[in-house]
Amino acid sequence: MPKLLTLVVCEKIIVDDSNNASLIVLMQNISASLIGNKKIEVPKDAVTPQAWAVFSLWLATEQEIGNEFVQVTQVLWPDETEFKRTELPFTLSAMHQVRVNIIGFPIGQIGTVTVRVWLEVDSKPVTEPAYWPVNVAHEMTKGTGE
Repeated sequence: MPKLLTLVVCEKIIVDDSNNASLIVLMQNISASLIGNKKIEVPKDAVTPQAWAVFSLWLATEQEIGNEFVQVTQVLWPDETEFKRTELPFTLSAMHQVRVNIIGFPIGQIGTVTVRVWLEVDSKPVTEPAYWPVNVAHEMTKGTGE
């Protein structure tokens, strides 16, 4: 089966004319800044409108080149419920990039948001899931007024 060489969650992916990727701001931590003089309760399902991306790079053997796969990308809240899932079919090349752009990052729950990636054929997993954790924190900042 194809081997996952790289899995990264980042703010942006830029690809040049030679199909080389630049990964901008690898995401490890994200913080929701809450401004005010009173304690603010963040809704459990709060989502920031931030654009972000998942980048994976797969290495194929000669026999696998040209085969059809589906990359499943799953984003889990800290309580392990599913926030988002995408399925992207592709034809495997020798070193194959998969780029998933997402709008909205789950910040409602303090803890680790987990991004998982694996390959499927005929709706059956053919690789083990790989994952990238992003730690979510809430910070209270004193505001003016109120």
